[in-house]
Order: sequence, then structure tokens, then C-alpha cells
Amino acid sequence: YPWQRERHWFEPSPAISSAAGRVQGVTAGAAHELLGPPLRSPAMAGLLFQSYLSTQEPAYLRDHAIGGQAVLPATAYLAMALAAGRSLVGGDGPAVEELSIDAPLLLPSTGRVAVQVHLQPDSTGAQFKLFASVDEVEWTLHAQGRLCRDAGASSETNRSALVPADLAGRIR
Repeated sequence: YPWQRERHWFEPSPAISSAAGRVQGVTAGAAHELLGPPLRSPAMAGLLFQSYLSTQEPAYLRDHAIGGQAVLPATAYLAMALAAGRSLVGGDGPAVEELSIDAPLLLPSTGRVAVQVHLQPDSTGAQFKLFASVDEVEWTLHAQGRLCRDAGASSETNRSALVPADLAGRIR
């Protein structure tokens, strides 16, 4: 029958695990699909976020490959840092003042990699560090940087720093 209704919904992945509401690394209550939920510990200052990434979930990560090897894109580091910062500041959230990518985060073709984002707040913003581990025993620092609390103030301040002083008078 040509007018019969068809269902066009994605079916959930068979890899769904019911443990702690985790769906291949995405946990209920997460601030961002790549970030995971915030974890607080009396043994450590700041916030810690942990998630699991693979080439299967989220599936779009497998499309960012270099020489056939899936690599976490630089924008993912920024997205996770900003989402972590928003959970701390709220509202529009912070701005990224500094970002250093120390090592590429290679995603295994099978299995998953544990990713932790540590956020250490201070009076003007926060420092962040992104670590990853395949076995959750040996951790590698992949990215680190600084977030500024006020995104608007940061962009105005940095805009003048980007224009050399001798050209500033010529630009209108």
C-alpha cells in the first residue's frame, strides 16, 4: 500500500550496556556526548570528567582518520574543555585562552579508550588537562590549556593583542 506509514528511527546500538546507564561511553547526566559526567573526589581538587570513546560510538569519530588511523579531532578537545567549563561557570560558559595539544589521541579500531578531563578552577577561570588510556593503568596527557570565565571579555582583550600596534591606526 503506497501510503502506509513507515518508521524511520535509528535503532539503538546492540552494544548498549545497562551498567550505570552507560551507552558506549555516553552516560546519563553528561554535559557533552564526548565528556561524560562530572566526578568529584575528596582526594582531588577540581572536577574530573570520564568517558569512553571508540570508532563505533560516537560513529562520526571514525571519519577523522590520518593514514587510515582514527584520530580525535582538535575540535573535540575544545568541545570537551568548553563543556567542562560550562558545567563550572554556567550560562554561555568560558572561552579558551590557551590550548596545547601534546600528543594525538589515536582511537583503536576495536575496543575503546578511556578519556578523562580534569578541570582545576581558580579566580579567573580554570586550567584543564585531557588524559587518555586504553588500559586505564597508563595515562597519557594529550591536551591542556586554560579557560577564561568571561567569554566576552576574553575575545575583546585578545582582539587588540592580535593587531600589531603600528597597523591598529590604519584599520577602521
